[in-house]
Amino acid sequence: MGWNEVEDAPHLSASQIGMYLRCPKQYEYRYIKRMVRPPSFALVVGSSVHKSIEMNYISKFKTKKPESKDVCLDAFDATFEEKKQEVEDDLDQTGKQKDRGYEMASAHYDLVAPTFQPLEAPELEFSVSIPGVKRKLYGFMDVIGTPVVSAVKKAAGKAKRLIMDNKTAKRKYDRLSVEVSMQLTAYDFAHREIFGKKADGVGFDIMVNKKDETEVQRLVTTREDSEAKRFVEGVQMVDKGINAGVFPPVDNPQTCSWCGYKDICNKAATRRASAFAPY
Repeated sequence: MGWNEVEDAPHLSASQIGMYLRCPKQYEYRYIKRMVRPPSFALVVGSSVHKSIEMNYISKFKTKKPESKDVCLDAFDATFEEKKQEVEDDLDQTGKQKDRGYEMASAHYDLVAPTFQPLEAPELEFSVSIPGVKRKLYGFMDVIGTPVVSAVKKAAGKAKRLIMDNKTAKRKYDRLSVEVSMQLTAYDFAHREIFGKKADGVGFDIMVNKKDETEVQRLVTTREDSEAKRFVEGVQMVDKGINAGVFPPVDNPQTCSWCGYKDICNKAATRRASAFAPY
């Protein structure tokens, strides 16, 4: 099943669930009213780096050998050039953003990929049922695999089968981000449904780019049965809210500051913020 087939079918992804929990009104604009905002450069860079990583992991999964670095960086370049056309602001940052993404794609190839061997096809597509919910949980797992370097094995404990999601960022993640990530909990739930068991661990491989230098961060943790149960209960609540047409706004300064719908959601507040002059 491809994305085009599920776009209009009843389904929920981890990002949809997260958006509803963060702000139901934002969910309404995006998924009910279908008001799609142009992507930011951060999103373009992230998806382009992901394509480069995917090329390498596909080769490692099929042949146990990495794809050439040139091929992977070409994949990054082609994806960036295609997706940059959708960005509508900060166009003067195009070159800088592309260089930033190139550094992160290179860092993953050199520092992360050699430490990890995929056990399943990268970008594993899934569509699984959730008890009490008509909509299926749909998405893609970046990579399911195992650490292959002793230092990484030590960091990951005795885990043999990890679900890892690749991230691009401007700053390091804190430990809590991986412990409470609903996205990773969703992947763990899907893994249980597909393979009949939970993964040994879940985590993030993060390419942190600051001042044109990229540092790699790996955070690995686990998910317990109680967390899978808690996830199901949360999705059931989200599903009921969507079915009932409950989409209240959540006026949170952090969420609203980067929301693509802030100019239409609360016009008065947006107008005052743009006109504000400090004393």
